[in-house]
Amino acid sequence: MKSPPHEVNRDAVGVAVGLVYGLALSTFGTRVVFRHVLNQDLEPEHVLVFHVGHAIYGLTLGTWLNSRERLGDVYEKSEPSPTSRR
Repeated sequence: MKSPPHEVNRDAVGVAVGLVYGLALSTFGTRVVFRHVLNQDLEPEHVLVFHVGHAIYGLTLGTWLNSRERLGDVYEKSEPSPTSRR
């Protein structure tokens, strides 16, 4: 069964928002937490791993949140079959 066009767009937006969220966390982590809270800087080769890890986290979070039941979704209630009414 094919998804309506608005569903595809909603999924793409959710994944994109998740990616932006992950990268925002990553930027905040490197610029605020490491520099000002921990008084450290990441090694250049660790910065890429740090950013990619947070990007994957954001993509996963956005995908998972989009897979959840949406508020207002209605499911059809099927009638039980005559044989199951014993």
